[in-house]
Amino acid sequence: MGARLRKLLSHRGLIGGLFLVVVVSVLYLPNLGSYAFWDPWEPHYSQVAQEMADHGSWMDTWYRGQNRWWSKPILPLWSLRLSFALFDVAGPDDPWLHFAGRFPFMLFALLGVLLTYRWVGRLYDRRAGFYSALVLATAPMYALLAHQIMFDMPFVALCAPAVGHYFLARTPQGKPADLVLFFVLTALAFLSKWLLALFIPAGILFAFLVLRWDMAFFRRVGLRTWLVSLGLLVAAGLGFGLSLGDWAFAGMLNLVLLAFLAVFWMGKDAAAENHFDARWLWIGMGAMLVIVVPWHAFMVGKHGLAFVREAVIYHHFDRAAGTIGKPEGSFDIYVKQLAFALFPWVSLLPAAIIRLLKWGPADMEGKGRRDLWVFLAAAVPYTVFSLFQTKFHHYIFPVVPFLAVIVGLYLARMHKNEDRAWMRLSLALSLPLAAILTMDLLHDYKWFIQLFDYYYGWPLPASVNPYPVLGTLGGAWILLLAGLFFCKRITSFVFAAMAVVAGMLVLYLGASVLPAVTNTFTQEPLYRAYLKASPNRDPIAQYNGWLSRSASFYFENQVRDLSMADQPNIDRAIEFLRQPRRTFMILGAGHGRDGKALLADLRPKVRKALGKSLYVVYDGHPFSLLVSTERDPAGVRRVKDKILTDLPPGIKRMNVDFGGKIELLGYKVEPEAVDAGSSFTISYFFRCKEALADDWLVFIHGDGPQGGSHRVFGDHAPLGGLHPTSEWQVGQIVQDDYVMEVPANYPYKGFTLWMGLWKGDRRLPVGKRHQHDGNDRVRSAYVKIK
Repeated sequence: MGARLRKLLSHRGLIGGLFLVVVVSVLYLPNLGSYAFWDPWEPHYSQVAQEMADHGSWMDTWYRGQNRWWSKPILPLWSLRLSFALFDVAGPDDPWLHFAGRFPFMLFALLGVLLTYRWVGRLYDRRAGFYSALVLATAPMYALLAHQIMFDMPFVALCAPAVGHYFLARTPQGKPADLVLFFVLTALAFLSKWLLALFIPAGILFAFLVLRWDMAFFRRVGLRTWLVSLGLLVAAGLGFGLSLGDWAFAGMLNLVLLAFLAVFWMGKDAAAENHFDARWLWIGMGAMLVIVVPWHAFMVGKHGLAFVREAVIYHHFDRAAGTIGKPEGSFDIYVKQLAFALFPWVSLLPAAIIRLLKWGPADMEGKGRRDLWVFLAAAVPYTVFSLFQTKFHHYIFPVVPFLAVIVGLYLARMHKNEDRAWMRLSLALSLPLAAILTMDLLHDYKWFIQLFDYYYGWPLPASVNPYPVLGTLGGAWILLLAGLFFCKRITSFVFAAMAVVAGMLVLYLGASVLPAVTNTFTQEPLYRAYLKASPNRDPIAQYNGWLSRSASFYFENQVRDLSMADQPNIDRAIEFLRQPRRTFMILGAGHGRDGKALLADLRPKVRKALGKSLYVVYDGHPFSLLVSTERDPAGVRRVKDKILTDLPPGIKRMNVDFGGKIELLGYKVEPEAVDAGSSFTISYFFRCKEALADDWLVFIHGDGPQGGSHRVFGDHAPLGGLHPTSEWQVGQIVQDDYVMEVPANYPYKGFTLWMGLWKGDRRLPVGKRHQHDGNDRVRSAYVKIK
C-alpha cells in the first residue's frame, strides 16, 4: 500500500491534475449557490429541466407546459436535471436550488481545465500544460461563466479540448486514443451547442490547409472517400429538395451533412498522416454517431421537421445573419471583451503572440506546426464571430481557452530560456496595457459583469464598492510586471505570484461581486415579496415583456403572462384585474420599459375601466415592481404618516408651482454630507392644488460640476407608489421620502439635486421661468461628498 501511494505521489501529471482540482474548487465553489438565478438564462434553462422532471422525461424538452422548447441541445439540460435530482430539489423554495443548478456547470469548467492541462502538456510539455490550465482557470470570463447556468460553458469546455486533441492526434506524440477523444468531445460539444462544435474545428483545419497550401490533404483523405462524400451530398440535397419543396431549407440541411463529413475528413486525414490503423477512425466516428444520433432521432421522429427548422434555421443561420433582433456591433466589441475576459493575463498576450508567430521556414512543418494550430484556434473563431451580425458579448467565449494557452506557452518558454531582451519586450508591451485596463476597471467594474450578462444598460448597485480590491490587485500585477525588468526569465516563484493575483481576482468576483449585484439581475425578490404579502397565493400576473420567462420559473407557471409579442397588453391586464378578490401584478423592464413608467401608464386606465387602483408592494428592484389592487397594512400606515397638516421644522422652504396642480413647498436632506458608497434621504414636501387625473412620477438628477456626467438618478413614484398623485386630495400636504445611493467611485466633491415631475415623455411644467433650468427641472438640495 505504501509503495503504491509513493508511486502515485511521484506521478507529476497526476499531482498537477489534483492540484488543479483543488485550485478550481477553492476559486469557484465559495458562495456558488448563495444568490438567486440571474436573468434571463438561469431561470429559463432551469425551468426547462424542472418541467422535464415533472413530466418524467429525459428526452422531451418541456417549457411552460408545452413540449416544444427547441432552443438548445440536450446535454446541459440532462446535467441540470440530474443535479436537481441528486440534491433532491423540489422547487423554487429549496435551499439547495441555486447551488444544484450551477454545480454541474462548475464541473464542466473543471473538466475543461483538466483537459487543457492534458492536451497542451502532451503537445508541448507538462509545464506548458500546467501554466495554460492555470491561466484559463483564473481568466475572469471562464471563471464567471462557471458561476452561471449557460450552455456556453459546457460547449467551450468540451469543444476547445476536442480541437486540442485533434492537434495532438496529428503530431508524432499523438496516439489513436487522442483521435477517438477528438470525436467523443466533439459529439458532446454538439449536444451542448449544435453546429458550432463542427464548424469551429473544420474552419481551423481549412485555414491551416490554406496557409500551408497542403494539397496532399486530398490524397490522404482518398479518392474513394471524396467520391462517396460527393455522392452523399448530391443524393441528400436532391432528396431534401424534392421531398420538402423548399430548396433553401434543403441547402441548409446539406450544410449540416457537410459539417459532419468535414469532421470525418479531418479524422481520416489525421489517421493517414500519423499512420493510425483505420479502425481507430471508425471507432471514433462510430462513437460520435452513437452520442449524437439517438436524441436527435427521437426529436425528429416525434416532432418532425418543425424541430429541425427551428434548430437549424432560427438558432444558427438567423443568428449569424442578425435577423432575430439581438445585439449588433463592430469588431471592437470583442476586442474589449477579450481584454477583460483574460485580465490581468491579457497584458502578456501581445508579447506572447509575437513570440508564437516568430516563425522560420521550418515552422510550417514539423514541431512548428503546433504553434500555427494554436494561433489559428484563436484567430479563426474570432474572425467568424466578428463577422456574425448577432453579437452577444459571450459569443466570443470559444476564443478564450486558446488565448489562455498562448499566454501559458509564453510563460513556460520564458521560464525555460534566459532572455533579457524578451523580458524587456514583455515589460514594454505589457506594462502600459495593464495600467490602461486597471484604470478602466477603477472607473467602472461593469466590464466584468458584461462578459456574460445580456442587460448591458442596467446600472450596477451604487453601494457595491469593489474598487479598493480591484485597485490593490491591479497594482500588485503592475508591480509584478515592473519586476520583470530585473529578471532574465520568469521563475516559478514569479509565475506563482502572478497566479495568486489572478486567482484572488476571480475568487473575489465569483464569491463577492456576483452575490452583491444579483438583485439587479433577478426576479427572485419579487417572488419573495409576493409570498410575504400573499400567504394564500392570490392571483398574480406579469406585465413584464421579455422578463416574463424569468418570473415564470420562480412562480412555477402560476403567474399569468399578460404580454403579446413580448410587449405588455392593456386589454389582458384589465381582464385579469377585473376579478373581485385582491390581485397582484409584476411590472417589469422587458424590452426597455421601466416598471415605474408602466405603473404610471397603467393605473389611470385601470381606474377608468374598473374603479380600482394599483399600489406598490415591493420596489427593491431597479426596474421591476410588485403591485397589488390593495395596500398592505404597513402601506396604509406609511401613507397616513406622510400626509401632513403642516410643514415640519427644519425644511428648506420653496414655493414652486407645477402647472397649477402641485406646489413644491420645500425639501430636507439627511445627512447633508455623505461618504461615497453610502446613502442619504431626500424628502420633498408637496401640496395638492388641483385634483389630478394623471399619476405623475418624481425624477431626481444628481448633477455634479460637469452637468449630466456621472449623474446620480433618483426617479421614483411618490411614497413608493403607495399614494399616487391621482389620489391626492386638494389641500393635502404629502411628504415624499426617497433614499438615494452615492456610487462608490463618485469622482466629485458633491452634486446638486434637480427634480421635477414626469410621465412618459412629458414633464409637468414649472410656472415661473426663473424657478427652473429651461427643462422644467427645479434646483433643490446640494449633497456634499466627504
